[in-house]
Order: sequence, then structure tokens, then C-alpha cells
Amino acid sequence: MRVRRCVQSCMSLNNFETENMKGRQFMNDTSPAAFNDNHGSIDTHKRNVMIFFSDTASYWESVYERSLENRCRADELVMHKRKSTVLKVVDEFAASRSLSVLDIGCGPGVFLEEMVKRGHRVSAIDISERMVKEANEKIEKYGFEEPVCVQGDVEDLHFPDESQDLVLCLGVLPYLLDDSRALDEIGRVLKKGGMTVFVLTNLLKLGNFFDPYYYCCRYWQYLWFHVLNRRRAMKRLLDSENFGANKVFVIRRYTLMQIHRMFKKTYFQKSMIYGNEYGPLTFWRRNYLPDKMSERISSGLERLEKKQGLHWLQFISSEWVIACIKK
Repeated sequence: MRVRRCVQSCMSLNNFETENMKGRQFMNDTSPAAFNDNHGSIDTHKRNVMIFFSDTASYWESVYERSLENRCRADELVMHKRKSTVLKVVDEFAASRSLSVLDIGCGPGVFLEEMVKRGHRVSAIDISERMVKEANEKIEKYGFEEPVCVQGDVEDLHFPDESQDLVLCLGVLPYLLDDSRALDEIGRVLKKGGMTVFVLTNLLKLGNFFDPYYYCCRYWQYLWFHVLNRRRAMKRLLDSENFGANKVFVIRRYTLMQIHRMFKKTYFQKSMIYGNEYGPLTFWRRNYLPDKMSERISSGLERLEKKQGLHWLQFISSEWVIACIKK
């Protein structure tokens, strides 16, 4: 997907207003039609991911926005903890500075809005037209006159070299067939000493150790989606009471050893890895412990993970939040 120039937009709040008007770069053409015209050769995998996230945009918004007390699904709890961890990492890195932030795969704009609230200068891309629309609507109340989020591709970022202090790439890499081009592009646009925050899913997570569905049926589900008409498959998936995050397209999961090898070949030096969520334990996709007990076990393991000599517990968390500094 090709975008001529991504918008680097700044907050028009308080004393940032003058600075933002000077620093803003506008897209020549950010319409979905232009996006697709420039990417006539987009591969089938990316097109399916685009359709999936456009069709499920409202679901992702609800997962993040529901209050912690009302979260009744494991994926909602994972997303809540992910948000909390990512914001903590960002705030520690920013140390009250105003940063130029690029949110890749911004979704409905949940993290984008948090960056705006903190006074950062923000830009964003997403592969899904619907997500782009929702993200822009979410932050237009902060006084932006031009779209902050545009349709774009992590493997082809239209930002200048070393233009960003911080890049958020949360749960994006698992949807790609290969990491290398995306990592090169992120490294190119990030300033030296800048930080990228990744979220990567775990191949060996504790919750699925004893679940045959994880080892067998998930792979057939992926094939089924591609063999059947995608709209029909998507409707059946969305109608399922078990529908949750990343059931079709998270086809790439990682081990910590793979991650270590991956970052050795890049611009990045890992500064911190945080394990995120350890449950629930399932058998054939059904929890075999009460939700409250699963939450207590997960919270207990998260506390233990931080203790000296127990960092190995990260190997079995559901996902990792990884903060990397550009060398």
C-alpha cells in the first residue's frame, strides 16, 4: 500500500498550537481509492488482513474501552494489561518531554488518543480504511484540522529518515509473513536513541499448553478461512460466541530465542521485555478454572516474574511488550 506522504500532525492544544501548525506535513492524497490504486499488487494476505480489521473495528474498540470491572473475557484482560504496560514504558521514556510519535497499526485510536493527551506530536497509519476513520474521529475533538491517521503499510513507511522519537508497533508484526522489511522501515524513520515498542505473541504460552485445539484446529481454521469465501467465513467467525482477538490472522508466533535472533540483525537494542498475562488455562478453548481464579494465578505469576531468578517465567506469558532503543 502506497501513501505519498504521511501526515506528521501535532496537537493544537495550549502552547503546542503554534509549533504544530509549523511542523505539520500533509498528505497529497489519502483517500482509500488512491491507496488501493497505488497498491494494485497488494498480496492476498494483506488484503485479507485489511478486510478482517475493517469488519471487526467495533470489536477492537470495545475490547479496549470496557472498564476493567466489566471485562469478562481473557482477551479483554490481556488488552487492558497491554495498554497499562505500554503506557508505563512510554511515560518512563518520555520523562515529561514532548515526542514525535508514530503509531503503526493504530486501530481505533486508543493509544493515539493517549499520546495526544500527553502532549506528544502524533502521526498514525493503519492498513484498514475503517480503522483509519475511527481513529481520526476519536481524536478530532482535540482540535486537529487535518487527518492524523492515514491508510498505510508498515513495510513502506512514507516518513523521512530519523523523523520519529517513538514508534508504537503493537501486535502488528505477527500479521506479516516476514519481519525484516518492516523492521528496516521502522529503524529508518526512528531517530538514533529513539524507542520502538513492539507487542509480540508467544508460541509457547502457558494458557494453551494442554489444549489440543491450539495444536490442531487453529491451523485448520486458518486454511478454512482461505478456502471458503472470506465473507462467509468471517460471518461465521463473528457469529461465534468464542470470537476473540486474533483468531484467524495471528499465524506467526514467537519464542524469546527467535526474538533475540531477530533483533540481532536490526538497528535495535532490546532495553526491556515485559511478560503480559499468563492465562486462562484452556482445554478445547474452554477455561477449566473459574475466571477469578485464572486472574489470580496470572497476576501472581506476573509478580513472581519480576523477582530475581524468576525472569524465566517470561518464556510462558501470553505475549511480550518489548521496548527497543535504536543503536
